Amino acid sequence: MKKLIVILVLSLSTFLFKCSPTEPSIGSPPNTPTFTTAATANPNYIIFTAISTDCFLYNWDFGNGTTSTKKVDTAYYPFPDTYSVTLTVSNKGGASSTTENLAVSTLDSSIAKNKNYILLTGGIDSVNGKTWVWQYLQGALSEGEYEEGYTDPIDTSWYQWPVDQLNPLALDDEYVFTLKYYKYENNCKGYFEYDWLWANELLGTDLPQWKDSAFAYVPPAPSTWTLTETIDTTVVNDTTVEIDTLLLLNLSNTNYIGRCAGTSTYQVLQLMEDTLWVRYALFDPVENKIDAWYYIRFIAKK
Repeated sequence: MKKLIVILVLSLSTFLFKCSPTEPSIGSPPNTPTFTTAATANPNYIIFTAISTDCFLYNWDFGNGTTSTKKVDTAYYPFPDTYSVTLTVSNKGGASSTTENLAVSTLDSSIAKNKNYILLTGGIDSVNGKTWVWQYLQGALSEGEYEEGYTDPIDTSWYQWPVDQLNPLALDDEYVFTLKYYKYENNCKGYFEYDWLWANELLGTDLPQWKDSAFAYVPPAPSTWTLTETIDTTVVNDTTVEIDTLLLLNLSNTNYIGRCAGTSTYQVLQLMEDTLWVRYALFDPVENKIDAWYYIRFIAKK
């Protein structure tokens, strides 16, 4: 009987050992990927082709702020620089990556020839960009009626701030526009001018009507700018008619120039070597309507 029990125990142990589960094989991760680059007719556009075949997923980081999941794709490099390009490939067994440097030596000609870009930033040779400051005189800040949006005529008749009403704590800031990577810096010196409406809305203050003031401010970083030309149109007798060409300046990351008034979009009225004149529509967040145009004059820092 004892022999029978021993035999049964051994047989059961052998059975369990043979039937114990084993880890399934999912294969090996892909080899370190490789890729090729090819120029196009425009030297600022580069074609990338992944060579790896032991994978089914491709993830590119082109080093210029764009990505892709295609095996073959094209990336745009408008500025001369050295970019780190990373390709990651994946299969059931895992993932592998490689990074290579891409040297671009040519500035996109459409940028190099853009007159407004050059006036705003000083051009590609101005490595540190171009700095703008408040024009500290009567009328540097003014207000006018708002009726029809960007097609409104220029009107600063409502009010022009006298010099002694311009807050020196807020008006010593510098605004730097750099062409490379469209970089924008609000070099606030500690205090920034707020429109009374937006100080109450954003900071929880209780400023009385029209009593703008300066508050401690840390500008967002990083930030970028765009200058966009748009055609304003109207409809006359069922026909679309072009009215004017508008130049709009937009700042990213909720950044501002001059003062905080709830908008990062400005209409450029005058852009010259030494003069930047913009206006913005002051939106009332309480009444949910636009109150007026505000006009600000800047000059290039010498």
